[in-house]
Amino acid sequence: MELVIKINNTADFNILQLLLNRLGISFSEKTKKTNAKLPITLAKDPDFMATAGMWADKNVSIDKLRQEAWGSRM
Repeated sequence: MELVIKINNTADFNILQLLLNRLGISFSEKTKKTNAKLPITLAKDPDFMATAGMWADKNVSIDKLRQEAWGSRM
């Protein structure tokens, strides 16, 4: 079983640690990772028009796209 408890100050953590030890409950401290970066590389100068060809010769309108995306929820 796993229980996650978030504690904001050290004094409360120390009290809880003593209590858990007294009860014979083992625990491990999990720390937050800081400065995590997403594994995404963005283009320095993106060329939006490079994708324009994918819409060539297609009957696409904003209303049709909305209808397909939202259906009867519109």
